Amino acid sequence: MTMSKRYSELSPELIEESLRLIDEGKTDTEISNIIGLSTYYLRRIRDKNNLPRSRQWANTHTIEQMNDVIDMIREGSTLAEISSQTGISNRKIKQWREEEIREGNPLPEFKKGVARRQKYPDEELIELAFLNPGYGFKRFINYLSVKDYFVHQLFTEFKEFTNGEEDLLQVLQDPSYVSLVTREEYRQITGRKYSPPGSGLSTSRNPGAARGSNAKSIPLPPQEFNWGPYSPREY
Repeated sequence: MTMSKRYSELSPELIEESLRLIDEGKTDTEISNIIGLSTYYLRRIRDKNNLPRSRQWANTHTIEQMNDVIDMIREGSTLAEISSQTGISNRKIKQWREEEIREGNPLPEFKKGVARRQKYPDEELIELAFLNPGYGFKRFINYLSVKDYFVHQLFTEFKEFTNGEEDLLQVLQDPSYVSLVTREEYRQITGRKYSPPGSGLSTSRNPGAARGSNAKSIPLPPQEFNWGPYSPREY
């Protein structure tokens, strides 16, 4: 099922079957493999029925892996060394270190500088991407003031974890959520003086460019950012 299909178009039978499998304790990925419904919609079904979120993505690492990481931090390894030897991402390593410190385990700093933390947790960035299909990847990272490479890596890892079924970059770039408007409508809605680059009308000073301005040929992505249950954060 593609992301362009709306939640309201899901059949009652499909929702009922999803709820039955959720009641059996299956994760969203397991249910998705059984009935072919995207985990995005399974999360929506859980939310609308006041059911807890699936913990499938948060529990992908073993206790042994966590212990190895903690041991290497204690031994003074660099962040890059730990990630290279264990295969665990930098952000997860930093997250585990912070959790251990909060629980009373006084771990040392990494041997070399620690990268600045992202202000949004991984799971929150993932959910925000699902909540804003068609918003555009560049607009997404600029609006949230998060690092391009960090979010790109996170989305790539999430896609690999879901066996390629959940592509957050594709969700954000989904053209089915983009409307075509006239040049004047674009200016009124966005408040911008010029049309977007590539539209052919962005910087032209030729009076002839005004002809055809009533044509709905300017792509307009969703303008409102959907925060869902989340809220903006500061560093």
